[in-house]
Order: sequence, then structure tokens, then C-alpha cells
Amino acid sequence: MEQPIERLKRLSAELVARLPECEMEDFDAYMAEREQIFGELMQRELQPSEHKDAKAILQLDKQIIARMMQLKDEAAGHLDKVQQGQKSRSVYDNAGYGSYNGHQEESLFFDRRR
Repeated sequence: MEQPIERLKRLSAELVARLPECEMEDFDAYMAEREQIFGELMQRELQPSEHKDAKAILQLDKQIIARMMQLKDEAAGHLDKVQQGQKSRSVYDNAGYGSYNGHQEESLFFDRRR
């Protein structure tokens, strides 16, 4: 049976191998399985022979985190575009000729100088 630290290393390596194609769903599945493995690891102490694997996992984590941050930035950019579009649309929807705070007035008056 594969040791928890070995499973975590394999799981991380598999994710890093397909990192450019990974989407948030892949990270969700990875994190769920990783959490389960960490639960097993917390119940015992790491053996000295496993410290090398732990360091390798930390190096893989840096690559995984970088990809997650890239996806987060992309999502934030898309969200900003949507919010900007909503703001622009609400300005056009609410402001009309003769309106005050989005409410149409009954009539318009123009003052002329004589």
C-alpha cells in the first residue's frame, strides 16, 4: 500500500504534469484529496526518509499555486469587465432626458432670456 506522503507526491506531480490545461474543478478535486491525505499525515509523525518527499511536494506546490493565481487573475479580469458593463448599462437605463435620479419628470421647462 502506498504511504500517504508518496500518494501526495504522486498526486501533486500528476497535477503539475497537466497544469497548463487545469481548470478550477481540477484544483477542487486535488484539494479535496490532498486534505484527506493531510488528515492521515497528521495522525502520525513524518519519518526522516519522508522529509525529502515533503520538500519535493513543496516545490510542486509553488507551481500549482502559480497556476491557481493565474486563474484567479483571469477570473478577476472577467468579473471587472462584467461589472463595468453593468455600470455602463445602468447609466444608460436610468438616465434619460428629463429624468432625475432615474425618475421621469412630467415636463421640461426652458428659461429664455428676453
